[in-house]
Amino acid sequence: MNPNRPARLNRTVLALLGLLCLAAGAVVLLIGTGRLGGVLPVAADAPLLPPGLVVPGWGPPGAAAVAVIIGLLALRWLIAQTVRRPAGSNWQLSPDTSTGTTHIGSAAAVRPLAEEIEDYPGVRSTTASLTGPHQHPHLHLRVSADDHADISELRRRIGTDAIPRLTQALNLPALHADVLLRLVTAGGARTG
Repeated sequence: MNPNRPARLNRTVLALLGLLCLAAGAVVLLIGTGRLGGVLPVAADAPLLPPGLVVPGWGPPGAAAVAVIIGLLALRWLIAQTVRRPAGSNWQLSPDTSTGTTHIGSAAAVRPLAEEIEDYPGVRSTTASLTGPHQHPHLHLRVSADDHADISELRRRIGTDAIPRLTQALNLPALHADVLLRLVTAGGARTG
């Protein structure tokens, strides 16, 4: 499962907006050069707005309100792009249900992994999520480490100690993992 579920919708919407802007630009260019003079019922040199047009008093504040709403929606969309936490699920650990079933939440299953990685030298915080069915899980790790931490050692310990331990604890056939390492300076600012 892709942790960036809105990506397809984003690409589609942006492609449609791009095509719309491209078409509008082409029409304006053709009008400006006079190539659509015979097609349009209005002359190319006619004023855009009628000379006697009076804008109602609510017009500018209404346009400003619409612009603010569009701006807030755009800001919400941008924030949604930065938060890419996949939804967790509940797993039934044993395929044999004749003796009972054991269910575990995928968030609870990865909590010890995140705590273990946070104990590694130089690690400030870790976020882990496990998605997909029990037969084909996918681990998403976000690790924030000090900018002076030994990244190669950290990556080695995650790949050879932490992830195999989780795989064994959950009795998984295989575990695909995405690891995002972020370096943080002493003041808390990200460096990469």
